[in-house]
Amino acid sequence: MQPATPAPVDTTTTTETAAAAEPASDSGFAALGLGAPVLRALEEIGFREPTPIQQRAIGPALAGRDVVGQARTGTGKTAAFGLPLIERTPRGRAQSSLVLAPTRELAHQVHEAMTAFARHTGLRLALIYGGVSYRGQRQALEAGAEIIVGTPGRVLDLHRQRILDLGRVERVVLDECDRMFDLGFRPDILRVLRHSRPRREQLLLFSATIDGNVEHLVQRFMRDPVTIETVDDTLTVDRVSQHYSVVAKDRKTALLAELVRREREAGELGQAIVFCRTRAGCDRLAKRLGKLGLGVHAIHGDLRQSQREKVLGLLREGKVQILVATNVAARGLDVGGISHVFNYDVPEFAEDYVHRIGRTARMGAHGKAFTLVEPGQGGLIDRIEKLTGAPVHELRLEGFDTGVERRVRRDPGEVSGTILFRSTHRR
Repeated sequence: MQPATPAPVDTTTTTETAAAAEPASDSGFAALGLGAPVLRALEEIGFREPTPIQQRAIGPALAGRDVVGQARTGTGKTAAFGLPLIERTPRGRAQSSLVLAPTRELAHQVHEAMTAFARHTGLRLALIYGGVSYRGQRQALEAGAEIIVGTPGRVLDLHRQRILDLGRVERVVLDECDRMFDLGFRPDILRVLRHSRPRREQLLLFSATIDGNVEHLVQRFMRDPVTIETVDDTLTVDRVSQHYSVVAKDRKTALLAELVRREREAGELGQAIVFCRTRAGCDRLAKRLGKLGLGVHAIHGDLRQSQREKVLGLLREGKVQILVATNVAARGLDVGGISHVFNYDVPEFAEDYVHRIGRTARMGAHGKAFTLVEPGQGGLIDRIEKLTGAPVHELRLEGFDTGVERRVRRDPGEVSGTILFRSTHRR
């Protein structure tokens, strides 16, 4: 991966801005204190008005404050931390800013977005992640990249090789921090923060969900952080219509095919992601859907990085209509044409549901999410509703006789249910 090297231009680094976390009184990015080179890039790529998380986070981040930002997925968190990071990173100070992301896909997309934001600043960015050759990444670092975007494992690996010096890092961003904990990166995150402590002057932490592990990290490593929450009462994007259907395990593929057929015939299906629990199940389902004449590809952790990037490239080009994926794609996959998310397997953790359905309804668009529920999995739907604060509506299809038996609510807002299955359909 060669470093991005925009043509050098004069830059203006903003050092004075309102410290309050309230939205700016004037509209537009210019009111937030961003410099002319960044504003020019935003104009070129079509960014007109900041989203709520951008309005509230950019100001304190520009002022040098530590920031904890919680916002719905798909609401512009990358720009919320990326724009002030670019403004505060001096040209020529190599390896002074670091963004950590949980997956290769998310790191790639953050790097792509920030390269676009920084195109007129002369800053150089390096993309660092595992599964590919070290050569291009070493070259990018040795060329003096000021901003590093990477995954924890490869970042620490290059630090041990003395190619990346975490002791030079002055600003750190943890993107999707809770997901990094879920994936077992806690020791790596702590090592990065300890090694960068001598010169680190700012820590920005962004995620769609904040749990106890994240709160402990905030208390241990952040200095008087500005905490910004823009999730209101729900974590899911309100432009996503959410439905579930109950179905026997051996009828799930048939029900999924029927849902896809109906959405296609209604003219509402653009591109879709189908989430499976296991890699083997992902491959099996992709083959079965492919036999129905659908443009289907699978993506999961067993694929080589080059294969994953090829599939994602085809998806972005519109050459893949349905992507069958494990949770590897639940974070970081930002494709504007995703109109539907199908949960073939109900996620075990409600937080994963939030990030799965966040792949649709990106940046103000509308989307649909369908979840296939096996008998006895009613408690999973209950936990999803409790976390998100939004109902998931039952959808019954002809030929699939389903039902939900709800017990009495013990407390306001508490729902406890047992999903039943009564089938008269015969194969």
